[in-house]
Parts: sequence; C-alpha cells; structure tokens
Amino acid sequence: MSVVAARKYPDKLVFASDSIRLSGYLKQTHRVTGDEWGKLFEINNMIIGGVGYTMELSFMQIFARNHSPAAPTVEAVLDFIVEFYAWAKDKDDTFGRRNEYLLAV
Repeated sequence: MSVVAARKYPDKLVFASDSIRLSGYLKQTHRVTGDEWGKLFEINNMIIGGVGYTMELSFMQIFARNHSPAAPTVEAVLDFIVEFYAWAKDKDDTFGRRNEYLLAV
C-alpha cells in the first residue's frame, strides 16, 4: 500500500509519502533515498504526489517538466490532468489511468 498525504496549515502546505517502490508483485523492493524521485516530487513550481503504477508516475514526472496548470484553479488542474492523459496515450497506446495524485500549484 502506498501513502501520499498533505496537511494544510494557516501559512503552508506540508506533503509526505512513504518511500518504498515495488516491482513485480513484491519480487523487488527499492527504498527511495537522497535525491531520487519517488512518489513525491517538486517540479516546475508544483508539488506532485502520486500512488499507483510506477510507469504512470514516471510519465507524469516527464510531462510536468514543461507543462503546468494555467492557473491555480480546479478547472485548470483538471485541464492539466486531461492533457497529461492525452499526452501519455500518444506516447503509449496501451496507457490507461491507474494512479491517484495530489497536486499543489
């Protein structure tokens, strides 16, 4: 089970996640240490946390390098997510939505 959580304080948001990544139904485990990207990362003035498939999260990391929501609104974030899934489907026609995300813009 993966965990990504956020807590809102009056003056800030705090994000946290567990650090384990699994591959092949528990055949391999890997703990994220140092500067490696795991389930939680900061990129392009956003904080993104994700749980689910590692491949989808990797695609999100690549996409977010040069894409971001147009504004800090629900509608803009939804447009960002829709654009991400269209972009990912273009890269891999078997791609499907499997992950859940927390975003701070």
